[in-house]
Amino acid sequence: MGRLPKSIVLSLLLGFFLLLISASATREPWGASDGFPLRYSYPNLPCTRPNAFNGCGYSYNPVMVGLDFLFWIAIAAVAVSAMDQAWNLVLSRSRRFL
Repeated sequence: MGRLPKSIVLSLLLGFFLLLISASATREPWGASDGFPLRYSYPNLPCTRPNAFNGCGYSYNPVMVGLDFLFWIAIAAVAVSAMDQAWNLVLSRSRRFL
């Protein structure tokens, strides 16, 4: 029972870290992040070019940000589970030789 909360916390932290990496990797030159794999930002209309100083910037869709976060949490949960299984396998093999 003690392993489950630790795995969940690690998955949440790793998912948030992956979300930050994907946001910074898809950053536009003017500062807006597109998001990956889901696009969660869009320019404010009727502006032709985004400019934060004249009120023409980007808006973020919080639902899409949440779905993008859930995607990265799922990827992180698989990675944490695989690492946990591999670690348990290595420990069980090393205990046989002791």
